Amino acid sequence: QKGEKTNFSGFFYLSVFQPWAKCAASRQQCTTSCILLTSSKSDVATKYLPRESGLYNWWRYWAWQRDDNSFVQFRCQVCYSKQVHAIQCDVRDPASVKNAVAETIQVAGHPDVVINNAAGNFISPSERLSANAWKTITDIVLNGTAFVTLEVGKELIKAQKGAAFLAITTIYAESGSGFVLPSASAKAGVEAMSKSLAAEWGRYGMRFNVIQPGPIKTKGAFSRLDPTGAFEKKMIERIPCGRLGTVEEIANLAAYFCSDYASWVNGAVIRMDGGEFVSMAGEFNDLKRVTKEQWDMMEAMIRKTKGS
Repeated sequence: QKGEKTNFSGFFYLSVFQPWAKCAASRQQCTTSCILLTSSKSDVATKYLPRESGLYNWWRYWAWQRDDNSFVQFRCQVCYSKQVHAIQCDVRDPASVKNAVAETIQVAGHPDVVINNAAGNFISPSERLSANAWKTITDIVLNGTAFVTLEVGKELIKAQKGAAFLAITTIYAESGSGFVLPSASAKAGVEAMSKSLAAEWGRYGMRFNVIQPGPIKTKGAFSRLDPTGAFEKKMIERIPCGRLGTVEEIANLAAYFCSDYASWVNGAVIRMDGGEFVSMAGEFNDLKRVTKEQWDMMEAMIRKTKGS
């Protein structure tokens, strides 16, 4: 679908990659009966897994990080008409995680899919970070993911049952990034953990994969990462696809990773960012701002150059 031309910083960009908010998986394709999803904000219940996404068809059980579980449960059942069991759980606390996993197994059985989506983040110069700031983010992102993954995995091994594990990280887990040091470090640890367990626990029928999203505009994330709204335009300018991503797109990719169609995908880290990572990485990528007239002038100058 062709989009409209948009003028960014003096050059025209034709965005042809419009978001497609439709389900990539039908009910008949979904055999999963129990999903365990961790998260940190109640609005994810209606935004991360919208009615059009593939995961909507599988939605059943939920382990929550910190929230009013009765409200979450009611909201999910109204939006999805699915059986939902919401559990209050602080993923930073191993005892809380152990209790939440035990309750999930008691109510729903062992999960077929585990999605580690609980996260925390904020922007700050690294020299302003306190020990508590570092600990707050790494406890949620790295320790929380490890506690949930290891607790569920041990129970699955005892039951001799496999499952698909999916972690949501970010593109700067690979590159690193200033001003989000705790998050970058913790997300990189999550990716290393996923790849390590893919190698070790594949023999038990468990798969571990990772999605690295680029910028996805949600109220919770952008209120901490772009509180003034000043950086959104610059984000879009550096993305070759010409826009931010959507939660529906992430949900559809997640649905594939967790489905039987991806049964041979294990230890993968898939970047989904509209080309942002490679756009920022290339030394000469800013030449896209050069006009046709400027190229004509530079070509003529280059042709006149002799020798080395």
